[in-house]
Parts: sequence; structure tokens; C-alpha cells
Amino acid sequence: MTRDDIDSYLGMTLETVSHTLSRFVKLGLIDARGKSIRIRDFERLREI
Repeated sequence: MTRDDIDSYLGMTLETVSHTLSRFVKLGLIDARGKSIRIRDFERLREI
């Protein structure tokens, strides 16, 4: 799923999706490299 697909699915802007993914990376919840996203801490992400 691309970021465009994610924003359309969630009804958010691309900027909001990008900002949120960047925040999740800083919190150590995910790794994001190019188009690939790996969940590092599923339980904490789920709590959010």
C-alpha cells in the first residue's frame, strides 16, 4: 500500500500520513525505508 493509498483509505492528507509515519519512526514503533514499512513494536502501536 503506498502512502497515497494509505491517505485515501484513512481519509487523511498525504502530509498527515507522512508526518505520522515519521513520528512513529522517531518513537521506535516502525522502520520506514522507501516504500517498505516494518512494524517494530506492534503492541505500543496498537495502543495509539
